[in-house]
Amino acid sequence: MFNDNFKVFLNSTRKYACVATDNGFIIYSIHPFKKVISREIQGGVSIIKMLNESNIFLFTGRSENGPYPYNKFIIWDDNKKIVLGEILYNQKIQNIDVTHKNIFVQTDKKLYIYQFDSLLLLKQLDCNNLTNFSISYKDNNILAYPTLNTGEIAIYNTNTENINNIQAHTSEIEHIVTSPDGKYMATASTKGTLIRLFDIEEMKCINEFRRGTEYVKIIQLLFHPDMSLLLVESDKGTIHIFNTELEVNKEIPNNRIFENYGINYFKFILPNYFHSKWSFMSYTISNVNTLNTFDDNNKIIYSFGSDGQYYECSYDDYNNPIINKVVKYIDDKDDPFLERDTK
Repeated sequence: MFNDNFKVFLNSTRKYACVATDNGFIIYSIHPFKKVISREIQGGVSIIKMLNESNIFLFTGRSENGPYPYNKFIIWDDNKKIVLGEILYNQKIQNIDVTHKNIFVQTDKKLYIYQFDSLLLLKQLDCNNLTNFSISYKDNNILAYPTLNTGEIAIYNTNTENINNIQAHTSEIEHIVTSPDGKYMATASTKGTLIRLFDIEEMKCINEFRRGTEYVKIIQLLFHPDMSLLLVESDKGTIHIFNTELEVNKEIPNNRIFENYGINYFKFILPNYFHSKWSFMSYTISNVNTLNTFDDNNKIIYSFGSDGQYYECSYDDYNNPIINKVVKYIDDKDDPFLERDTK
């Protein structure tokens, strides 16, 4: 995400955005918005992840050959300017993530779990490489990943090594996100019409939300830090906000239900979408896909767009969300490393 020139990834605390470019990588603080690091990497970077809020980064390259190919991940200490470790694979790396305990690497139908400090391989899992995996950072013993079976998601506890499977959808899984505390999981299939919310401990679906009726690709699912909201974005550029209903919060509107419009008497003969739970708020940044994060304390969504622009959206008024700030953060025509002191 987003194109061949750059991709954006959030760190675990959602306070920093890591941008992988065909020149290297750039790190921004999200609020206040500011570039904090830019590094040139020969051949470019395809994935870049930050360990918590530290100077340790994991990245993979873009090229097939050279010192930083796309089938090798590098652990980089930016303070010491040294490589702490690396592992080379036979296949292209699809995704990586890191906690203070473990490193997770996804390749073609495999998901590898390593001990962070020693790079000892702890577990190798069969995984559908077409879908992301998700880890719970605050309670980082929970890993959710798509199995090789259509619509199935595995929940792996890295402490107990127990694995339980959930049949989440009848179609292939498109997107997975676990809550920060590892208690809940939201999922979307390749249809992109229904979002399901699961209780991980109970292994059951506890809520279902309808994004729309048209098949679309879901590019992001995101829980608010207090678990009250769920953000859903499709490749149409529209961002929907749902009330998770996990906590009673009188300040948050209820999700819209078509039954409220006087047709509940016909529920038994109407399609399911007429009595589904729809988002209580939505807005669109036209022709732009975004990677988004909530402000912890204010009603603001910070977004990094596929057009190279950073947006701040205020939703103090749920009926009228407003984009109140736009900043260009990357331009394909510019060298983002002009201000660098060192390579």
